[in-house]
Amino acid sequence: MTKASPLDPTRARADAPADGAGRSEWANGWLPTVTAMLGTACAGIHVYTLGAMVAPIEAELGWTRTEITSGLLAYSIATVCFLPMIGYLLDRFGPRKIALSGIALYCGAVALLAAAGGSHASWLFVWLLIGFAGCFIKPVLWVSVVSRLFDRRRGIALAVVLCGGGLSSVALPVVIDWLTRTGGWRFAYVVVAAVAATVMLPLIFVVIRGRIAQPGRARHDAAPGTMLPGLTVRQAFRSTRYLRLACAAVMFSVVTFGMLVNFIPIAVDKGLERDFALKAAGLIGIGSIAGRLITGYLFDRFYGPLIAACSFLIPIVGVLLLLNFDGNHVLALAIALIMGFSLGAEHDCMSYLATRYFGLRNFGVIFSVIVALLVAGEGLGPLLASLAYDQLGSYDAFLWGALGLLVISSMLMATMGRYPAFTDDLPDQDGSTFSPGGGQSRETGQ
Repeated sequence: MTKASPLDPTRARADAPADGAGRSEWANGWLPTVTAMLGTACAGIHVYTLGAMVAPIEAELGWTRTEITSGLLAYSIATVCFLPMIGYLLDRFGPRKIALSGIALYCGAVALLAAAGGSHASWLFVWLLIGFAGCFIKPVLWVSVVSRLFDRRRGIALAVVLCGGGLSSVALPVVIDWLTRTGGWRFAYVVVAAVAATVMLPLIFVVIRGRIAQPGRARHDAAPGTMLPGLTVRQAFRSTRYLRLACAAVMFSVVTFGMLVNFIPIAVDKGLERDFALKAAGLIGIGSIAGRLITGYLFDRFYGPLIAACSFLIPIVGVLLLLNFDGNHVLALAIALIMGFSLGAEHDCMSYLATRYFGLRNFGVIFSVIVALLVAGEGLGPLLASLAYDQLGSYDAFLWGALGLLVISSMLMATMGRYPAFTDDLPDQDGSTFSPGGGQSRETGQ
């Protein structure tokens, strides 16, 4: 018997994508997918606005950049503490209730940033609230919605959903800068939060309903009463594959978000004009969209861990360019695109591989821990970068450390091994042929 190539999609799944089945999935799932994409865009408001807010907040309140970006660390702490609990609620109550309550809480918490000031403690407190509220609308929610509707085209569907973050990073830096110039940074936070709530609450109410809104239900084409396939929580947490995915998530997130949040300050400090830096930052979103769509397309056709390993090496080019950056406009645009591509590939890799390795039965709990670790990296990365600047007067120390983290995370992805096979069993059955130690497991259809 001929050994399968690492790039052969049948190594990942025997039922390779069929055009007819793919079209059927899109016919049933396009509107929930668009809704989930906008939800992902909304969930990134706090990240994609902060880079443009650093200078005006620093000027008004006199805080250091470390003090300002420490809000992300407080956000990360709250997320790590509460996200697994919200994932459990998602598995038990379904995405509709979680999404409606989450959007209302999150937008209200972002608007409260306008009241921060006086003491640094008030700033951190609001970021803790954002961290708690943001747990309700993290990618684990939107990935759960779309994964119930897609199997053969799941890679590209998840890519479309996660492009919401790219849309935010394209639009928000410019919009926030304009709102800040018009009414100040406090005014900008209130307006953005109000618009997000006004758009998302009615949309979720209308679209996320019926079978996809119910907890523990299988895809729309499954037999009535069938549960979602996948591992138990204990099986997933005991897996060495889970440990690899978790470690890679933290390291890659530290690098990508450390560079993302500090892109404008780094570029300006190295000689780039602030106005051009803001425009270049918009390309991060374009790169993110391209990274997600390309990665999602490849996931549907080739061996996922190899695609992930290659994607995790791409940011090395951006890091090296930043280390030697001298304010050149063309290089600034190239760096922004590379950073965006890396950001897009990150969540796409984690969400897709999590659905394939661990299934959907307890996806809320299982993937929420991965997302919590991603968020921990989101908070730690910008803080480490800012700390390097405050202590050494340069971001270069952070960038050199990022090179090693990227190589290690890529190696972890490359050693994930074969996908396990799942069956659609009843709740009291195991439903998996998974090997917790990460060894060989039976392929679907073989």
